[in-house]
Amino acid sequence: MVSFSTTNRKLYHFKPSIFLYNQPLTINKHPKYLDFVLDPEILGNKHNDNIVFKARKRLNILRYISGRDWGADAGTLRNTYISFIRPILEYGVPVYCSASIRNLQKLEKVQLSTARIIIGLKNTCPRDIVLFEAYLQPLILRRRACLTKYYNKLRSLDSRNRTSAYFKDWCKNQRFRRNSPFCQMVSFNLTIGAVEPHHLSQCLDPADDLDGVFFQPELPVHLNKQADIPAYLKQLSLERIGDVPIDAVQVYTDGS
Repeated sequence: MVSFSTTNRKLYHFKPSIFLYNQPLTINKHPKYLDFVLDPEILGNKHNDNIVFKARKRLNILRYISGRDWGADAGTLRNTYISFIRPILEYGVPVYCSASIRNLQKLEKVQLSTARIIIGLKNTCPRDIVLFEAYLQPLILRRRACLTKYYNKLRSLDSRNRTSAYFKDWCKNQRFRRNSPFCQMVSFNLTIGAVEPHHLSQCLDPADDLDGVFFQPELPVHLNKQADIPAYLKQLSLERIGDVPIDAVQVYTDGS
């Protein structure tokens, strides 16, 4: 299978004949990569339609567990939406953020429908009041915060990260769509002035032992898990951990 992406509308229906080992390859206009639906014009419309469809299917679960005189309360419904539905709407934000306003409004409508289910307000109630009562932030504000964190994290990485290296060398006069994700970064000024650098290289070799430090994994006495009291087992384990010097343990992260 092969797919092409282009910003030239004249090549939208272009279907070349490509062979591999004398076998023709199938042309797929909307392939999936890491569950992200690609499209030839790099608009993100197909992906938005896909996540709206998936989110509305899960939205039916909220309708089943909600009710006026029975069912889950507003707090449970809100937590269900935040953990079960909203991650679908926000999957792939750095890519589909450049979609048209009309397509992005489809995501907002899904969240608005969820807020009405949580609170139980009618369709005539204004959108801002519904979101306020449901204690939900508009998705456009969450996208800005997500993009700010994402772009500044790319800036903090060194040149060994390919995405970070490309991001730092990118300039606005390159041949991208006018409303590309990186152009939105410049338009909305999503990057801050100073960013602490982070390195993804290992500071310690896991195969090497620490100098002057030895960890004893065995307990000082012989025990039987079935016969001994669990509190006694926990006490012996904590005593063994307490014997390790505080300065002998160092934890390194990538800052994520």
